[in-house]
Amino acid sequence: MPGTQTTEGTQAHYDDFSRRYDLTALILRRFHRQAVAALGARPGDTVYDLGCGTGLLFERLVEAVGPTGRVIGVDLSAGMLDVARARVEQHGWDNVEIVQADLTAYTGPEPADAAIFCLSLSTIPVYEAILARCAALVKPGRRIVVADSWKHHSRWYHRLSRAWIDLKAPYVSGIPDNRIGACVEQHLERVTVEETMLGVYSIATGYSPAAQAAS
Repeated sequence: MPGTQTTEGTQAHYDDFSRRYDLTALILRRFHRQAVAALGARPGDTVYDLGCGTGLLFERLVEAVGPTGRVIGVDLSAGMLDVARARVEQHGWDNVEIVQADLTAYTGPEPADAAIFCLSLSTIPVYEAILARCAALVKPGRRIVVADSWKHHSRWYHRLSRAWIDLKAPYVSGIPDNRIGACVEQHLERVTVEETMLGVYSIATGYSPAAQAAS
């Protein structure tokens, strides 16, 4: 199992962190916009926001799917979801559903048109099993985005980005693990990766296996 934290420890960390988490939106606005754009959601789509946290992506996702679409935000942390519910109430989004669930067991109400993990997969100790399982939450051949931080090695500035990833990892309970990229390649098809913010973050766009049975 990658990482050293437990699922229970991650949940407790984010319950405690929930009231301060939205401060990250101040520096990640561009990253969030790029991640949602990579998802390519269309009006009328049903989209999963997996590990949705406080719902920082909800506004952009609602704009993408329109009033006939649906956004389903799933997270383990009750504290984070309390903030997410307040955000939904404040904006009056009636097409956003919030679910508290462990993604290792979550099955979902229906196969979706797209799914996104934004800075969530690296916080899950069993992220390999999660990605394999959650690929089945999306219709075959539809888009899944993993927007996160993992280590790179090829360019001169990656040394700085790796230092920043390692520094912030304990604060956000993340796993600075370059195997995330390999995991995405293993479980999704036609994967492309875009670096952003000097290599600190990557946006991997892939597709659920076309041969899988929708479930």
